[in-house]
Amino acid sequence: MHFFNYFYFEVFSQAGISLAVTLLYSGPIFVTLLSRIFFKEPLTKRKVAALILALLGCAFVVELLPFGSSNLSFSLIMMGILSGFFYALYSIFTKPITHRYSPLTITTYTFLYTSLFMLLTSDLRSKLYLFREPDVLTSSLLLAFVSTVCGYIFYTTGLKHLEASRASILATIEPIVAVITGVLFLNDVLNLFQTVGIIAVLYSAVLVTEKRTKATQKRPVHS
Repeated sequence: MHFFNYFYFEVFSQAGISLAVTLLYSGPIFVTLLSRIFFKEPLTKRKVAALILALLGCAFVVELLPFGSSNLSFSLIMMGILSGFFYALYSIFTKPITHRYSPLTITTYTFLYTSLFMLLTSDLRSKLYLFREPDVLTSSLLLAFVSTVCGYIFYTTGLKHLEASRASILATIEPIVAVITGVLFLNDVLNLFQTVGIIAVLYSAVLVTEKRTKATQKRPVHS
């Protein structure tokens, strides 16, 4: 998790949120491929189509497509892809233990060790004065406990019941939530391409869940 955060925020600071978010969601590609290798999850046409739709949809939602900047260095793109790779490893390492430990236990230990490692490698001491500002402190607490802890508890719960590849594709709904929140609370305005992106991501979610739903419905009920 430390390496994921490092590479993600490096891209965020150098190229902006659009590129950072889009390259982060190369993660489902790595999850799908690694799940095929380690968990023998089937690589179906439906899953591949959902993956492509989700990635394109995210790129439209954050406005990297269709008119994104092409003046990007190779190192910056690699850092973005690495953020997606390390993001994917959480699913791969966590999936096998979801049936032995609760999502709360897994999340607690994950972020305990991540926090200790980041404290040792970050320059937090020189930034402590920022937390004197009420807005900064409030935002930090919300980011820590709502966006991060609660988000990963729910995601880890999903990993327990879904294939890792399906869970990672469904998680691409995150930028949609961000955009819709902006529309509802910050008076942001959706453009046509963002709307297309939202539809693409939502349809990708339908693709990866529809087959599972039909299979559940067809399963015979034993009395």
